[in-house]
Amino acid sequence: AKKNAETARDKKSAKKRITQNQCYAQGIDLQAKGRMLEAKETLLKCCTDEKSAEACNKYGFLVDVTTPNGGDSQKYYMKACDLGYGGGCNNMADIMKRIQQPLGFKGFHDHGAYRSVRSLCTGK
Repeated sequence: AKKNAETARDKKSAKKRITQNQCYAQGIDLQAKGRMLEAKETLLKCCTDEKSAEACNKYGFLVDVTTPNGGDSQKYYMKACDLGYGGGCNNMADIMKRIQQPLGFKGFHDHGAYRSVRSLCTGK
């Protein structure tokens, strides 16, 4: 019974990851086609509804580069970092560095590097 529960949990996790990846890919495709508004809407939905860390990071980036003073990109970089995406941690560190908060950015860079290495090694 324990092995069946683990298998079911693994299948559910894999299905969730596939859904997240498909959603993220849709947003990236829209961006590549120059349909920025739709890309941002799709990535935001992926971030909030599907809890896609990569989509949160990409949405944060699009907000950062298209909004004066970066808009609320920090919120989405932080969410990406919290969801385990090292790129989100690194982007958050870059923002902290940009806004002159030197005590905070090194920790985010270190955390981002840890998350990136962990992701490469474990797939998580």
